Amino acid sequence: MPDRHSPKIRHTHLFGHPKGLTVLFATEMWERFSYFGMASLLVLYLVKYLLLPEHAQNILGYQAVKGALESVFGPLSPQPLASQIFGIYTGLAYFTPILGGYLADKFWGQRATAVVGALLMAAGHFLMMF
Repeated sequence: MPDRHSPKIRHTHLFGHPKGLTVLFATEMWERFSYFGMASLLVLYLVKYLLLPEHAQNILGYQAVKGALESVFGPLSPQPLASQIFGIYTGLAYFTPILGGYLADKFWGQRATAVVGALLMAAGHFLMMF
């Protein structure tokens, strides 16, 4: 039984859940929306537009990335090259939270790391418009 003289702790709830859970849900929802939206369009965009010979030669770093992947997998036409790039994107999407957790634990703290991660994700999606 709580002591009558102790200060009351006020909990704010949204739909019966703690307010922090709403923030967590919203963050995870937008991250998943971002990932699956990108995943569904990336290979299609690469194969049907970006990796076509008339466009690919104008991409900064294209020859280096293609050369590195071909040194491992052999010659790659646009479809297999796009699939390998998608695999790298997916791997980084699942690896970077580990890096973020390390940075949060050792250097920046949870809030600052979450803000930096959100800004980097937003900047990446903004740059994909171009």
